[in-house]
Amino acid sequence: MRLTEMLEEAVSQGDKSLVFTQFMEMGTILKDYLADRFENDVLFIHGGVSRLNRESAVKTFQSKGGP
Repeated sequence: MRLTEMLEEAVSQGDKSLVFTQFMEMGTILKDYLADRFENDVLFIHGGVSRLNRESAVKTFQSKGGP
């Protein structure tokens, strides 16, 4: 899968990535797949996530060493 290849390259260079999809179900599938593939936490934000949880996820992502 090309997405996996691109993310492997980013991770190997110590980078973080954002992946966008307009489909919540596909986001859930990708979250689970990527968490298994990279053995790391994967944050998933969608329209049903509360503002507080969304802000927490963004803060976690932006932190040094965050997923």
